[in-house]
Amino acid sequence: MLNRHRHGARIFAYFLVEVLVLSGAFFASYWLRQETSALWGKPLGGLESYFWLWPISIAVWSALLWGFSTYIAFRSRGILWHGFHVGAASAVGVLALYALLTILKEYATNRSFIGVFGAAAFLSLFATRAAAVAFLAHYTQKGYDRHYVLIGGTGEAALALAH
Repeated sequence: MLNRHRHGARIFAYFLVEVLVLSGAFFASYWLRQETSALWGKPLGGLESYFWLWPISIAVWSALLWGFSTYIAFRSRGILWHGFHVGAASAVGVLALYALLTILKEYATNRSFIGVFGAAAFLSLFATRAAAVAFLAHYTQKGYDRHYVLIGGTGEAALALAH
């Protein structure tokens, strides 16, 4: 029972870290897009005109990460699996935000910002997950978080299972 509670707390901690990472990616994307306005041909408006999109973006990405089941068996998945699913969630997230802006007829919001945010979200989430997978592999290799099992019997099957 305790292990199940620890597992749930660990997954929730992963989720909270990723919400913080996505928030950082959102504001870093705004800064990057604003600094490269000469390349895009049009400057962005003030941050306050994009601030309403921040909680919506976090909600969309969070729902997609949960929807793609990226937190199930988090530790046992390889980095390529994480990369694929984070990439898929980011691509669908960008499309969802484009669709939302179109439905709301929100023409003041620059669409290139959404693309920059999608790329930043993918890169930052992938880097975060790569670091988490590497840390957890190191953590487990050092002998922490072991689970002990009692094997009953002395037969060949029990000995094989023990080895």
